[in-house]
Amino acid sequence: MTKTTLIIISIFIILLMGSSYAYWNASSISNKAYHYIHQVDLSLYTHRGVVSTLEKEVEEQRSVNEQIAAIDQIFAAGDELSALAEYQELLKQDPSNMELLLRMGIIYLQKEEYSLAQEHLSTVYGFKASIFSMDAAWFLALLNVKYEQWDNVKPLLQEIVDSRGNYHLQAKELLNCL
Repeated sequence: MTKTTLIIISIFIILLMGSSYAYWNASSISNKAYHYIHQVDLSLYTHRGVVSTLEKEVEEQRSVNEQIAAIDQIFAAGDELSALAEYQELLKQDPSNMELLLRMGIIYLQKEEYSLAQEHLSTVYGFKASIFSMDAAWFLALLNVKYEQWDNVKPLLQEIVDSRGNYHLQAKELLNCL
């Protein structure tokens, strides 16, 4: 073998190893979780709350929804910290608002403030009557992937798949990767 042939073979092997690593990296469960965490669209949750039939409460609900929509625009513009501060202000008006707690938990998760994310998401997940409970379960599962707590990830993902929540297809995909 000539020196040129050895160089070509070496380059080919290095490229093959690099592409194998890139494929593994792109398909690993941790990377999928990272992608799901950072590609969330908070506008999915707008106007999903329970609407009252009382005129005063309808006006208050509309006002809150309009405020949330304005904050969503701040978030979409990439200013997560300002959006978080605005959500916190709204939460002072209604401390049991599961939609706001979910949104804040997601932002904390994206900002890698995992203990705060866990606190907010667990609160929402624990309130099973909330329409946001299974969404919180999804993000708790992603948080547990970050911690590599596989014993916690599997039951959460299975619950999401069984309930056919908003993220059941993604949960099924991650569950198949485990």
